[in-house]
Amino acid sequence: MPIYQVEELNKAEAQTFTCRTWVSDVLRALSRQEALAANLGEWEDVEREALEYLDRKRARGRWETTWKGGPGTPLVDLLKGREIVE
Repeated sequence: MPIYQVEELNKAEAQTFTCRTWVSDVLRALSRQEALAANLGEWEDVEREALEYLDRKRARGRWETTWKGGPGTPLVDLLKGREIVE
């Protein structure tokens, strides 16, 4: 998948390019190639689940300077619908 810079010759692509559009394009391309171990569904569903996870973490104060959570990096497993802390 290409990554566009503002200086690119293809200004239309460069102006609409974001990390979200890139992930969406990659997910679709990998799905078409049957390169994913599991079907994550449509990009809109994956994005919604990820944003809901972030909202829950934000509501718990995860990114506050006073955060006193445990060690490790929490991740969301969209296939199993649970959080993993590594």
